[in-house]
Amino acid sequence: MLRRRHTPRFAAPLALALLVALGTSAQAAPDPSVSDPSPDVHLTPFSAHPERTPRTAPPLPELESPSAPEGTGYAPDHVLVRFAAKATPGQQRSSLSALGAEVEDTVDGTSWVQVDVGDQDPAAVVAELDTDPQVADVQLDHVRKAFSVPGDPWITRSPYFDLMRLPRAWDASTGAGTVVAILDTGVYRAHDELSGSVLTGTDLVAGDSDPEDANGHGTLVAGVVAAHANNGQGVAGAAYDATILPVKVLGNDGSGTDSTIAAGIAWAATHGADVINLSLGGSDPAPVLLTAIQNAVAAGVVVVAAAGNEGTSAPMYPAAYAPQVDGLLAVGATDDYGSLTDFSSWGDWVSLAAPGYSIIGPALAYPTAYTNGSGTSLAAPLVSGTAALVLAHATSALTPSAVEQRLVSTALDAGPRGVDPYYGHGVLDAAAAVTAGDASPAAPAVPLDRAPADPGPSDDTRATAQVLPCCTEVTGTISPEGDVDWYQFTASTTGWYTVQVEADPMTKDLDLAVEVRNDAGDIVASAPFSDHLNPKLLVPVTTAGRFYVQVHNTNGSASTQRYTVTAAVATGAHQFTLSHQKSSNTSPSSLDPIAVGDVTGDGRSDTVSVEGTYNALQVYAGKADGTLSAPFSVPVPGWGLQGQGVETVDVDGDGDLDVVAGTATGFLSFIQAGGTLTAGREITFPLPRRVVASDLDNDGDQDLLLGGLGDVTAAWNDGTGTFTLGPAVAADFYFTVGDVTRDGRPDLVDSAGVRPQNQDGSFGSPIYLPRAEGSKAPAVADVTGDGSAEVIRTGAINAGYVQVDSLQADLTWATSKRYPANEFPEYVATGDVDGDGTTDVVVTNTGSDVITILLQESDGTLAVPLTVPAVFDRSSFRIDGLGLTDVDGDGLQDVVLSEGGVYALHQGNLTDPHLGHGWLRNVSPAPHTAGVAVRPTVTVTLERALKAGAVTSQTVKLIDGATGQPVAATPTYTSATKTISLTPNANLSRRGDGAAGGGDADVHLGDEDDQSDPEREPVRGWSL
Repeated sequence: MLRRRHTPRFAAPLALALLVALGTSAQAAPDPSVSDPSPDVHLTPFSAHPERTPRTAPPLPELESPSAPEGTGYAPDHVLVRFAAKATPGQQRSSLSALGAEVEDTVDGTSWVQVDVGDQDPAAVVAELDTDPQVADVQLDHVRKAFSVPGDPWITRSPYFDLMRLPRAWDASTGAGTVVAILDTGVYRAHDELSGSVLTGTDLVAGDSDPEDANGHGTLVAGVVAAHANNGQGVAGAAYDATILPVKVLGNDGSGTDSTIAAGIAWAATHGADVINLSLGGSDPAPVLLTAIQNAVAAGVVVVAAAGNEGTSAPMYPAAYAPQVDGLLAVGATDDYGSLTDFSSWGDWVSLAAPGYSIIGPALAYPTAYTNGSGTSLAAPLVSGTAALVLAHATSALTPSAVEQRLVSTALDAGPRGVDPYYGHGVLDAAAAVTAGDASPAAPAVPLDRAPADPGPSDDTRATAQVLPCCTEVTGTISPEGDVDWYQFTASTTGWYTVQVEADPMTKDLDLAVEVRNDAGDIVASAPFSDHLNPKLLVPVTTAGRFYVQVHNTNGSASTQRYTVTAAVATGAHQFTLSHQKSSNTSPSSLDPIAVGDVTGDGRSDTVSVEGTYNALQVYAGKADGTLSAPFSVPVPGWGLQGQGVETVDVDGDGDLDVVAGTATGFLSFIQAGGTLTAGREITFPLPRRVVASDLDNDGDQDLLLGGLGDVTAAWNDGTGTFTLGPAVAADFYFTVGDVTRDGRPDLVDSAGVRPQNQDGSFGSPIYLPRAEGSKAPAVADVTGDGSAEVIRTGAINAGYVQVDSLQADLTWATSKRYPANEFPEYVATGDVDGDGTTDVVVTNTGSDVITILLQESDGTLAVPLTVPAVFDRSSFRIDGLGLTDVDGDGLQDVVLSEGGVYALHQGNLTDPHLGHGWLRNVSPAPHTAGVAVRPTVTVTLERALKAGAVTSQTVKLIDGATGQPVAATPTYTSATKTISLTPNANLSRRGDGAAGGGDADVHLGDEDDQSDPEREPVRGWSL
């Protein structure tokens, strides 16, 4: 089926892949570019379906994922520079001295130097040097890490050695006489599986010759390459008679800088390595690593790099340099059956794939200890080991390029026919690779058993979308890899509709993304990622008609698990949809407090949070489309935030919102200046828990109420940000502030009662609140429309309610008013949700995936509750974890929540602008179509018109999927139908198994359509 950045997989004779990429060149080497994923092979046919015999998870401890250190992600005190060849030493010194920088060291084995920047911002120095004509290249010294190996105790177990046909390869070669360098966290040389096979290496982290492993990652990788065979224990390495050369370039935390890794590559290349294994990487391009790898390959060394475990097509370096370097292989990961794993990174830069699920090898604990793990970190050493087998068996010397060609040309085709972004050239077949040059090579492997498409008629493009009746659930599957399913429903009236896509939450290989377009091709709703959640989209319908729903799997893998999709009319005038969800790598240790307000000075409300290790303030900037930006950190020099309170407040009286957050010793101010927050003064306070802002003395500046352990203290602001503390008052954790007594002075309110503020600023004895069973934190606001503030709390009896209490003039309570609020309501926020000028109530519901909204009616009562899906299911929220604010500046209140990370729910507006415009409408031959001619006419119909002259023989090319080379074809463009057509001038090549064709058409339509709207991502599809 067909989709952007996600390609399909089939198992039929002819494969034609169509790529529509605007603004980038699909065949250009990446920087950040793309290439092809990897292969896997079987001794016997394995089905991609559930009849497979599961293997029991090995009874071994799992290697924990190395965690990168907190920080900027690059060295803070230096940058890496490569001067132009013609730059004299004097010119080099002049360029650096102008910036107050100087050469500190060289990067061994490369033409790069390490430049000390002192106290300057390395990024600023890079920006300056990038414009210097004496500088050929400059980069930050990025920190890379060992790719995580998240072992899973329930992962099924099957013979991955048989998948690669290693036993047959071992009949010809065991790797004797070859040296494989492991650039990693070191190697535990005393392990029984490695003893006697580990050469003297080097530790470039500590600067000595003892590359001992204190992490475990490098030892496991080394064992996957060369663990001993026939020793009656453990497992054998892929090249069990090869020798390991340990080069420690990653610290004990699993991370290391580009300069250290580059030096390690150079060291290995000059100390006898035949193969270098790099089970590490990162998302930032690193030209210094490219230089080091090019030099190593030129010296005759094969380099193998793990593709990464992001589960996306984002390029990971140095693996993504593979298309630029013959002799560098980028390796993705499959399961035991040769199917792409949900965690494996993929893209046009992947060379091939190998098993990477529950791989067993040596552990650190003691000489006979074993572990298991999963990741491309473990697929890469299987390829490195196989490269060693090939080199050891060769009758004449092979260049790194020849070894690469041997591995990729013999890989077992998987996924879409020919080269594809998921498996690259296919799945590693060690037997075929090792014996390819023999007089009697290994018999061909049995092809991988793959369904060519998901069941039913084609639904792979918008033009072939299947009907989705309103309010009826339809079931689908995402298979093969890169599959895209399309549905169409008819909206008979204007208003709000919902599209819900659901899958079993235990289905880890489905990470569904959804897009909805109208008949004109406008994108009206989108959930580009779900993090294994079930996306529910709110669809604005301003004109009745047909709408189209696109569903695909963001991690690119195929799945036999089913999902359901439903389109329905939404109830209620005010609708919310998830516009921001926490990053999948966000793992705060608790439910963290949040505060909202414009702290970046752009006029839109932002969200501030204290997360994780609490060593920095996190700011999520509000965006015009109702989403939040990725968080940026505000450092906390000399302090550690405690995650026990955060508030947005104008501390210094300049009209800008600042931030106050709890530390270990008090409350720290972050002062905004020009949209930038900087840590300021701290209010010393014992056992800080919470902070609430209010103008307590009505003098025009903002004071604070500081919560401790069982007490609250007023902090009086002098207007400049200097605070004077008053006496402590007994109060619980759930306090707030508001004028409940109607005397013009804000009172202190907690879950038990109201302490009126006296004229001298002190707080009097409590007026106890009426009973509300199970209530926690109160809110104070006018939710009755009488001009006075009430106390609003939740109660958990009789299916849950919101209770409103008004204090009368005689300081007695009026009869409580209760309103239904769904099950287990907990915390309350107030604000004008519907924009009618009155205050409404929003409630979180414990253990539920909803929040509840109660709108204030014209008669001062609260309306029947509106239920808003919040997408997640939490056993409990926390106080200060719910905020109402206008994220996008459209005048409507949105919802922000803290639930193990920050989420935003955007209140929709029927008049909101569209999210964009689609590009691809249809392709012919249809994806997954069998029996296509070997010289087919390919047509691509677009949603939008193109600029004149956009379609040429240079922008539209047909790539033979079997060879990866362009074939002659002349494209034409019909503007009336927005259709591109092209026919190859010769038949597509026949593959090794005799199947005709195997094509891949790359169409690059220039930078813009006729409306100057750039398209930066490829659109692909394969036909058979």
